[in-house]
Amino acid sequence: MALVESDLFLVQDATTKTNYKVTLGSLATTVADEISYDNIYVNDSGDNMTGDLTLGPTGTVKITLSASTGDGNFTGTLYANYLRVANTLTGTGGLTIYGDTSSTKGLTINSDGSIDIDGDLSVDGDVVANSFTGDGSGLTNLNVPTGVWQRSGDDLSPTIPGNNIIDVTDITIGGNLVATGTLEAASIDGGTYT
Repeated sequence: MALVESDLFLVQDATTKTNYKVTLGSLATTVADEISYDNIYVNDSGDNMTGDLTLGPTGTVKITLSASTGDGNFTGTLYANYLRVANTLTGTGGLTIYGDTSSTKGLTINSDGSIDIDGDLSVDGDVVANSFTGDGSGLTNLNVPTGVWQRSGDDLSPTIPGNNIIDVTDITIGGNLVATGTLEAASIDGGTYT
């Protein structure tokens, strides 16, 4: 059975507990006159909001979607299975990215552009930098060219025959100096000679 405008309804005033008989037609007209849906939150026709959308408990806004700029402001944590941004992702005072919600280690992009990583860095490709710092003791498989001289124990010898030490200002030797060829010097001071 469908309602018609002449159907009666019993409406009670909650304050005085007085009952009133109203028709569906008069009730619909009264409600339409008293409430302007367009001026509250959302237009009652179409799907275009002309103002900002705010969500949160009374007196506290937790989420704001700006109708004029398209910005979204979340005071809590934003969870997503996938996050796609146009070309910038900005954090106030830097930005920290965690692998999951239980992680305490992450990647931080600081305001000055430096990057801090709280764990290992695995790179599938080239790493290019103006300089590298650190002791390098853990580096492996380095392509280091052979030097002109090599040391084995207490011995120093050229890696390629014919390499000579030239323009050395001072040499201090705590043991014996053995030369298999000619040893030349402008002067030799102190010690004994055989």
